[in-house]
Amino acid sequence: MSSEEDGKRALAAIASAFPSRRERLHRTRRIYLDTFDWRLYRRDLRLWLVSDNGNGMLCLECDEEIIKERLPRARIPEFARDLPDGPVRERLASVIDVRRLLPRAEIEDAATGLRILDDEQKTVARVQLVNTSASIPDAEKSSGFLDPTLEVIPVRGYETAIQGVRHYLEGDLGLAPASRATARAALELVGQEAGMYSSKVELPLNPAMTAGEATIFICSTLVDAMEANEDGVRRDLDPEFLHDFRVAGRRTRSALALMGKVFDREARKHFRREFKWLGSVTGPVRDLDVHLMQMDALRASLHEEARNDLEPLDRYLRRHRSTERRRLTAALRSKRYRTLVREWREFLHRSRSEAPTSATAAQPITEFASKRIWRAFRRVEKRAPATASDTPPESLHELRIECKKLRYLLEFFYSLYDDGDIGPLVKALKRLQDNLGDFNDRVVQAKALSRMAIEMEQEGLATVECLLAIGRLLEKQDRAQRNERRRFAKCFAAFDDAGNRQRFARLFHPPAGER
Repeated sequence: MSSEEDGKRALAAIASAFPSRRERLHRTRRIYLDTFDWRLYRRDLRLWLVSDNGNGMLCLECDEEIIKERLPRARIPEFARDLPDGPVRERLASVIDVRRLLPRAEIEDAATGLRILDDEQKTVARVQLVNTSASIPDAEKSSGFLDPTLEVIPVRGYETAIQGVRHYLEGDLGLAPASRATARAALELVGQEAGMYSSKVELPLNPAMTAGEATIFICSTLVDAMEANEDGVRRDLDPEFLHDFRVAGRRTRSALALMGKVFDREARKHFRREFKWLGSVTGPVRDLDVHLMQMDALRASLHEEARNDLEPLDRYLRRHRSTERRRLTAALRSKRYRTLVREWREFLHRSRSEAPTSATAAQPITEFASKRIWRAFRRVEKRAPATASDTPPESLHELRIECKKLRYLLEFFYSLYDDGDIGPLVKALKRLQDNLGDFNDRVVQAKALSRMAIEMEQEGLATVECLLAIGRLLEKQDRAQRNERRRFAKCFAAFDDAGNRQRFARLFHPPAGER
């Protein structure tokens, strides 16, 4: 039906054709929930908070079934941990992890209708005219209305009664079956696109681009990702906003360093310095976020009777995070940050409209990309002595950085190559990076725990029990470091085997002198 008047006429016709009684207007509100990066949508899951007369019900649609969880109040749960134990919490936690649930669209159904009666005046079916509005949550007014629908609802024990009503609607009134308002329809109505943001930056490059054009496109995409996450960082919605914000900034610094002379030397030097500053002011909060996210695992690694001994450490982390958050927020409000983003965008826009100023910028992008990937791979290869059992952690850290540079280049230029060729190389590199990252995390966490134990004593926060618990954690970290160190030689050998070297050489066509 195209209008509410059509619906009212249909209801009047049904009332004339069947014994019936009018029902009062009834309103139901549904809020469609997902994370900022659409983790539920990407898993083909839909989460609704249904509010009816102050009562709340979470409905998780998955694989043609609906899992329901009644809530004490019709409030939007912020995180999976806020939900009661049960199948909804278990399913959500495995998908959204630490991300916050955000209201994406709000649907309000205003339903009025008829009770269809039998000869004894018993209700055997219900017909409702449903007018549905969709809006952006917390917006001042509704964004629009979906087409009204008629819903035929069976009554238990009288399921066959609805067949006559449906036959009348479709045969006599010529109405077609309609589905309930979907999340996609509501999102479209309020101008949102499901899946519009992903933490995995997509960089579809055109092989006809020059190195300059491709670099500008890459850097523009990265600053878009930064700004997409900025509001979530300012509002401290969940730790992944800051993580994605920092990754976009770090990738930008790497692009400026790895793309050679595509940009003017002075501009490159200036923006690398400013993005390094931005990394320095966002780093402390991210480090504290990581420590806080690890607290449950740290507690679980101790004997049950000692787990509460880490409470002073938890309080220390939260106190320092609060201080660093204020500094971060001040930095994002500062003139320096606003100037950086504005000048960077202006520089990219100006560079896009101007002719290339260097031979490097004018190079075909595939040739440019292949040379840089090959050189980055060779730098990783030259770190082969780091596989020795007595290599210090600093050498492994340097190798980890070289691997990260190679990974960034492969991700920047992924779309220029066949997925079947480049995909296995990225996967092999990721396995090595995971090992190096786990080893580095153990080293960093051990140093951080030792430092925090000293600072907690100085601040009067440490208890004897807490310091003993930290000591036990340091012993565990030392064992875990040694385990990762033993695994490393195998991980590096698997990445740097003859087959991989041949694939890198074949795929990226290095000049003979560079092999």
